[in-house]
Amino acid sequence: MRNKRLKAQLWDKTQFFLSNFYDRMMHYAIFYEGSLDIDIIRKSVKAVVDKVPTLHSQYVASPIKPYWKVREDYTLEEMAEIEEVEDLEKSTYDFLMGEVSHKDKLQFKCKVFTCKDKCSFATIVNHQCFDGSDYKYVMFKIVEYYNAFVKGGNGDNVVFKQGTRDFSQIYENMEPNAAKKAKGLYNNISRTGIKTRFRFTDDKDCTKRLIMKMIPKELFDKVKAKGKAVGASINDVMLTAYFRALVKEIGCKKDEPINITSMMDLRRHMLNGDTVGVTNMTAFMPCKLSEGIGGSFEDTLSRVKEQTLKQKNDDVAGLYSLPLLALAYKVFQIDCIATFAIKIGYENPFIQMSNLGIMKPEQVNFEGCSMYDCVMTGAVKYKPYFQFTCLTREGNMKFCVAEKCSDRDEKLIRGFFDDMEAELEGYIKI
Repeated sequence: MRNKRLKAQLWDKTQFFLSNFYDRMMHYAIFYEGSLDIDIIRKSVKAVVDKVPTLHSQYVASPIKPYWKVREDYTLEEMAEIEEVEDLEKSTYDFLMGEVSHKDKLQFKCKVFTCKDKCSFATIVNHQCFDGSDYKYVMFKIVEYYNAFVKGGNGDNVVFKQGTRDFSQIYENMEPNAAKKAKGLYNNISRTGIKTRFRFTDDKDCTKRLIMKMIPKELFDKVKAKGKAVGASINDVMLTAYFRALVKEIGCKKDEPINITSMMDLRRHMLNGDTVGVTNMTAFMPCKLSEGIGGSFEDTLSRVKEQTLKQKNDDVAGLYSLPLLALAYKVFQIDCIATFAIKIGYENPFIQMSNLGIMKPEQVNFEGCSMYDCVMTGAVKYKPYFQFTCLTREGNMKFCVAEKCSDRDEKLIRGFFDDMEAELEGYIKI
């Protein structure tokens, strides 16, 4: 019997050719007080995998027309492994630095680590399958299935989206004039004209690593409150601190143009704010300060707010360049030629930010377990590319940079974190 094939979507193909810049994995781990039943974990993971075909498919990078080759020959035992360890954090983070080949029949790895009365649930997934929003969705559904099974249910009450993965769904529920406008946006916003880079060393002895810092609830609460008082979102304030710390680290002038590109979730344009199937639905959103950061934190925040307000008021925000990508794949019907053309016109941002939002205990707590820490991040970047991510848990914000770098580079990144925290501390004292 011939294996079923799935069409490779826009971002499936684009994520694949970006593999030169990062490891193409997404990384997720929750740490718990309590223990997990590996048999029920496997059953829960399989319940989700059965419903997401790309998770049990090989990506065939055909030069003519790439596609997903769906595999059905996977077993319950392959859904997850379990290991008892001495150092829960180290073992978990070491696992997260692994990779999944696009040629594998399963596009994820899942493992439970146990250590005395604690455990962790860790996964890595090929970014071609879906983006960060749907990654969280998939993980939350595994928890939902697990809790249903533990309570004696069969999981039939778990609702799971299984619609199309095609990016064209973005236009289907837009106001007609906005949809028409969006489909004609051939602007190449990836080219900002600014070449700002993080100050990495020239060290060649590099390894993949997660570099993290926790911002305490007390500071985070004060920062949120102060920003809210002037009409700034927490994202505006974090972006402001990022700009200012970056300028200090790289040593550029305060009036020198600088850009940070954020990842925008395009679900904001969709009916009920969600995709109909598990897929990638994100886009680049540059925040370009043409006249630099200015003198004070308030100066920078004012300039950031001006840029983000434009985006909030733009009914097609984030949709620029998507028609250009789609056109390239359509005009150059041989995919390898389309990819070559895109590489010529496309510019991968050197400096990025991704706010992954809030990780709520009720969404991630398995029955009998209580979350005490978590980590989630996108792909591990390769120098000179740099991405700062943040994730909030119970009022604490965790900074994370996933980078293939040296010990000296890690020291620079930790200095950057300290600078960001100092900027936030300074802001609440103004």
